[in-house]
Amino acid sequence: MLLLLDIAPDGSVTSAQVVRSDAGDAATLAALEYARATRWTPGMINGERLAMQASLTVILGERS
Repeated sequence: MLLLLDIAPDGSVTSAQVVRSDAGDAATLAALEYARATRWTPGMINGERLAMQASLTVILGERS
């Protein structure tokens, strides 16, 4: 599953959307919830933290 994230200057995820997925609804919701809970190191230009976009690949599998 491939997600597109918008990252705020403080590193929080402000939005997450599915770009590509072959997973079911429950897996998609779990991946989006996970993505929104992550924290990122934001991009910087001239020492100033800026909002950015990032892609995140999420691979979900069953426990054995």
